[in-house]
Amino acid sequence: MNLTTNGPTQSQLHGHLQRADLNAIWRYMPLTVNQDAREWLKNGLVKGLVKEVSFNIDGDLQQFPFASEQVGKFTVNAKVVDAQVNFNHKWPVIDNVAGVVQAKDILDRVLDGKEFSLAAALRQPIAIPDSVSALEALERLKTDMLGIAIVLDEYGSFEGMVTAADVLEAIVGDADDAGPKEGAPETPDDMFEFDGLMPVDETKARLHLPDLPNEGSYHTLGGLILALLMRLPRQGDAILFGGWRFEVLVMDGRRIERVRVERDSS
Repeated sequence: MNLTTNGPTQSQLHGHLQRADLNAIWRYMPLTVNQDAREWLKNGLVKGLVKEVSFNIDGDLQQFPFASEQVGKFTVNAKVVDAQVNFNHKWPVIDNVAGVVQAKDILDRVLDGKEFSLAAALRQPIAIPDSVSALEALERLKTDMLGIAIVLDEYGSFEGMVTAADVLEAIVGDADDAGPKEGAPETPDDMFEFDGLMPVDETKARLHLPDLPNEGSYHTLGGLILALLMRLPRQGDAILFGGWRFEVLVMDGRRIERVRVERDSS
């Protein structure tokens, strides 16, 4: 381990470990690192065996863990076996996102007999400014296979992540905390009137619909119609899909309240 100082508080720390327990990494931090940072490392890194790890801390150690690159940088390169990490609200804000790893990609690699590698499974999400509207964000997410975007402020700093499901929920509402979800079948078998909050899985099964657009990114019939229209609906809007005609009967603000569904005779 090598520690150099560039002033009363600015320091640069380089370290290299051949083998260590992940939950003991906090012990290798210099005494000048504050207690909060030690607790963060102690509670966050729960289990795992570290092999061939090197790390670099460049900045004011009293402000570690750093909230941004302007304050300081903390980089780690390591091989970890059987890792267990406890994520919590005390972890520092990430400002430089390397990418997104999906559990299914890791599982696919393991089932294919490939080496477990986060780097190999890393995908690059799209980036959107925090100034865009929900509908514009949804439009961009629809064209992205990953369906996840990182949100940046006007200075290019990372503010968070958003998915198509997050945006749809904000526009049409969440089926879990809304009122009644039952649909009300009407008159003949080829015409129905449904609540906009009817679960989309129930809608699909009841109408024998084909694969839905962006399936899995919304949970209600209203979300399906929004995905089909690709804009905020208006009362009277109608669209054809899967042999059925969907018409928006009633809007409650930005949420679709009632929908008439009838078999397409064209």
